[in-house]
Amino acid sequence: MAEQGNSWWQTLMNKLGTKPAPTPPSNSSKTSPSTATLSPEEAQAYEDIRRSLDIVFKTEPEPSAEPMPSSAALESDGLMRSAAAPVLRAAPPVSRPGQLLNLPDPKGVPRYAITGRVWPSNLGEASICMWKDDKLAAFSLTIDDNHIQDHAFWTQLCNEFGFRVTWFVIVNKLGWQNEKWANWQTLVNAGYDVQSHGFSHLCDAMFPTQREYQQSVDVMMENLRGAQVVTHAYPFGFKANKVGSQCECIKTLNDRTEAAKYFLAARDVVGAITAINKVDFMAMPSISNLRNFFNSATTFAYFDSLFDANNKVNYRAWYCGHMHHLPDQATKDYMRQIFQHLKRRSADVWVGTFTQVAKYAQQFATAKITSLAIQGKQIRFEVKDQMYDAWFNFPLTIKIRLDTSWGTKLKAVQNGKMMAVQVITNAGAPYALVEAIPDAGLVVVTPA
Repeated sequence: MAEQGNSWWQTLMNKLGTKPAPTPPSNSSKTSPSTATLSPEEAQAYEDIRRSLDIVFKTEPEPSAEPMPSSAALESDGLMRSAAAPVLRAAPPVSRPGQLLNLPDPKGVPRYAITGRVWPSNLGEASICMWKDDKLAAFSLTIDDNHIQDHAFWTQLCNEFGFRVTWFVIVNKLGWQNEKWANWQTLVNAGYDVQSHGFSHLCDAMFPTQREYQQSVDVMMENLRGAQVVTHAYPFGFKANKVGSQCECIKTLNDRTEAAKYFLAARDVVGAITAINKVDFMAMPSISNLRNFFNSATTFAYFDSLFDANNKVNYRAWYCGHMHHLPDQATKDYMRQIFQHLKRRSADVWVGTFTQVAKYAQQFATAKITSLAIQGKQIRFEVKDQMYDAWFNFPLTIKIRLDTSWGTKLKAVQNGKMMAVQVITNAGAPYALVEAIPDAGLVVVTPA
């Protein structure tokens, strides 16, 4: 470990009131009892985390004897406003029937049957599309551990292709390395998804699991205008394997039950493509560095398997990948190749943020169309789901069979608000694709 890393380690041990060891535990061994039984994909994912955290923590400055700056000074400097002792704020909402914060783990039992695209056959008949804009599958790219040095690359790439990604932020790293809340506010203002990676990445003994989760939400919501912090990436992965990391001595672990009180979905660091009707949204699998994205021989991570109707697991799934630091040009070139491929498959894949896709998938699993009626050239309906309305506010795509006399220009209004609507055809028959937010009121569709 670098000498600067030792300084971080000694600072941490001082916090604990423990005499620091000469050096922190080595992260060079890959055959420890805790990791020997991991699959190659899991072992590589954990190695990615350790390497990334070395980059995050190694440049932290030496502890200073200077007094702590005032809260006003911190705020004016763009640093975390709650830099002193943490203070827990309002209690999180309570999950209850009809207002669920997240869906329970189905434990392998399908929530619904997966089919191809559905085409209603009767005039005025409607169905809820499995993915936004009736795409066949969904894709999300997430980035862990801040790494503001890579922001310029990611924003340039996303702007070029019209995509948005999700950053999972270690909250107490803000203020180090010239990193300020303004860095993240810029991303939020540009439509990027900025979410929780824990307050200290499970690396501060003062923070038990519950405080790790709640404090990260509280501080982010206080400092990021317009952000909705409702998803999480588990530090060190769902199993919190810290072996070989600088945080190995900190016994705080991840807890699915505790996370489910604060987040609508949480992401793991290992895994493969998983059948969307069986996925546990509080331990969402994610493919590290998008390895094997183009490799048809590794079905568990081959992107185009999402469009193979004969693949009973991958067909129409949600492909989630995660990155850390971009170490070289070859990695950046690989990301560009992936974005180019996503653009080529844009007719069939929805590229959404982690939070958007997690919302849509859980809304779809519980939603129903009610009060459907057609009167002349007016279609009226409502969409109801079982999810917590304050969090689950992403529009579902509703497909409605039209008469040919309706034309190709329509208007959709939900509770006085204009909603997106388009007309498509299949086998010569016209259909409307209408966006509607569950539990947000009546939707009226008419010719424009």
